[in-house]
Amino acid sequence: MTTPITVCADEQSEVDVTTAALNGIGVHEANGKILIETCGITDTCADTNCTDETLRKVMGRDPLPDAMLGIKGCTGVNNNKEKDKLRLVASDNEITVMESRSIEDLGYSGPNTTEFLESIKAELNVTEKNESMFDLNTQGAVPRVLIGLKSGNLLASQLTEEERIALDLDEAFLSPNMKIWSTPLNAKLLITGSLGIDPELVELKSNYPRFGILAREDESQKEILERVKLKVKVLSVSLPGEESKSTAAYEAGETEPVKSSQTANETAVSRSEKPGKESEKKCHECEISEQNCFSPQGIEVQA
Repeated sequence: MTTPITVCADEQSEVDVTTAALNGIGVHEANGKILIETCGITDTCADTNCTDETLRKVMGRDPLPDAMLGIKGCTGVNNNKEKDKLRLVASDNEITVMESRSIEDLGYSGPNTTEFLESIKAELNVTEKNESMFDLNTQGAVPRVLIGLKSGNLLASQLTEEERIALDLDEAFLSPNMKIWSTPLNAKLLITGSLGIDPELVELKSNYPRFGILAREDESQKEILERVKLKVKVLSVSLPGEESKSTAAYEAGETEPVKSSQTANETAVSRSEKPGKESEKKCHECEISEQNCFSPQGIEVQA
């Protein structure tokens, strides 16, 4: 996950403001400290914290004793054993001091497409009221810091059900892989995951995919089902162009899925209206009545 971060420069080092300006890295002074505004990646698959060579040139070195070994990553091996201090300013304005290694670069994180952004806004109920809480990555970014498992206190955590309700955010019940995260690196919320489900991955024998829904305690099963149908229609028109064939199939009540770039969920709804033999089986995961169940896909309803 790529997100803006703030790094505090070493007081004894001279910040290279020319290199910073040439690479779009913000530098300013606050409370007697030199702060550097850039982007970072939090990665639970990485162990070691790293900075790219450009940021290290801007900050200067703040050396620690050399490591025993070089770094091995998915793209190759770096035999450089140098370690430096890295001071990261968290959202509570406290500084975390960590060790970091230097690597050539961390690549480029492209911007989210308009189609993706409009779809996640529709699914998660992101409105003008709460949109400012999110880092939606509309411009793209060059990450210059990688924060790994050694700094576990800085890794992101998923929003709880209570937090989503307090922020008036929906459960992404048509995109079960989409999650909302909060990070101590800044005050923004991050979104990860994919829209919908690839129709090629729908597997009835494995009861996949499975969907979760946040529901009010007084909400009836019929109301929940109608809300799901409405969300499908909203998503179908949140993308530019004509409605997809899958949506047309849903409205026509067809029972066979139609392949398209849209989610597989529209056809799941249509199956609920005309249950076949499989829908007559008891669904142990579904709290909706059997006749309305999206069989054989389970729906977990969380009140």
